[in-house]
Amino acid sequence: MSNPAANKQIVLSFLDALSRGDRAAARAAFHEDARWKYPPSLGGPGVHEGRDAIFDVYFAVDEKLYETGTREYDIEVTSAIAEGNRVAVEMRHRGTTRRGEPYETDYHVLYALRDGRIEEVHEYFDSLYVRRIFRDEDLGVG
Repeated sequence: MSNPAANKQIVLSFLDALSRGDRAAARAAFHEDARWKYPPSLGGPGVHEGRDAIFDVYFAVDEKLYETGTREYDIEVTSAIAEGNRVAVEMRHRGTTRRGEPYETDYHVLYALRDGRIEEVHEYFDSLYVRRIFRDEDLGVG
């Protein structure tokens, strides 16, 4: 039986670790065979399979995008709802690009958990905004 309150805390702890730049704790929240899906309109494959691909490929792009790289993220969780093995989070991500421009947009992220770890993520955000702010070569697309 899934525990929605525990699942919500796991996701919020992951986001806290990510915000603080604690990559080890963030990685530990994921199953080795986890999957991360994002809007294919961003460019790229639209999905990363496996914890290593999520952290070593998908998140690694942020080193080229933000002044703080992956060392820290300014994430404000505005809502989090849990039901069964799923946790839905609305959040705002703020930052400064490597070119010194402000970055701020809202995300909706749906997490699915199994045995106390994240197994699948569906990330929704304004990919048109992201494509306007960042260059294709920075995003690793094009």
